Amino acid sequence: FGPQQAPCEGAVVWLHGFGDEPEGWASNLRGARAKHPQWKWVHLKGRLLSQTCYKGQKVSGWGDYLDQGCTHIGSADYDNQDIVLDSTLTEIHRVIEELEEKDGVP
Repeated sequence: FGPQQAPCEGAVVWLHGFGDEPEGWASNLRGARAKHPQWKWVHLKGRLLSQTCYKGQKVSGWGDYLDQGCTHIGSADYDNQDIVLDSTLTEIHRVIEELEEKDGVP
């Protein structure tokens, strides 16, 4: 979602939750977008990835979850380095660079 008023003063890069989709968040964040009409909103979409917690079933996400439960201190995923893949981080950095270069986001 581009800024509704120029110039673009900031941006939000939104990553949906595990097993979720960005479309559901677009409507949930409508009020926040209205409060910040000079911000650009980027809703990234996770890839379908095999998930250990679902015995290899593909679920939308940013990495591989070991446990279906909430991630918290002491949980299986708390120190899980695969919970966010390097390719996810690369994409986030690409989006941020594009926001800086094309949209002039500080």
